[in-house]
Amino acid sequence: MRSSFNRRGTTLLEAAGVLFIITAVLSTLIPACITRINQARYDKTVSELTAIAQASVSYLSKYGAGNCPALGGLVPDFLPPGFVDNAGVASSPFGTSYNQPVCSNNLVTASVLIPAGIGSNDSQGQLIVETMQGSQKLIEISKPIWNEYTVHLSYCLKYGCV
Repeated sequence: MRSSFNRRGTTLLEAAGVLFIITAVLSTLIPACITRINQARYDKTVSELTAIAQASVSYLSKYGAGNCPALGGLVPDFLPPGFVDNAGVASSPFGTSYNQPVCSNNLVTASVLIPAGIGSNDSQGQLIVETMQGSQKLIEISKPIWNEYTVHLSYCLKYGCV
């Protein structure tokens, strides 16, 4: 009579059990990893939008509040080289192109479309607006444009002017 301890290999039932356990573990880990990757992409997108808006404010402070700068006009003085490609387009971590900055009412607004369903984490205390546009979400970040008039107005609102 053969002993069950001397056999070689595994049975089909044992292999199926191991595959079931591996599948169960992976099915819980993969969604969590995808969520973290998308959150990191979102955070980087917000950081890059902030850089675009701040670079636009710096551009307007240096050259005057005439026209809002194009993304290509911000490189290399206000944004790092390589941020914008040769065609003047900058891509977000989601692969979508950043929109050109918009200047109005003493605000610069930078925006981009990202896939819907990406969670937001507004821990930076900025002027962030998120709106759904079809199957995508539009993220907009605004920065105030400070010039001699807005500084004077801010001073007057705080301390009063005669």
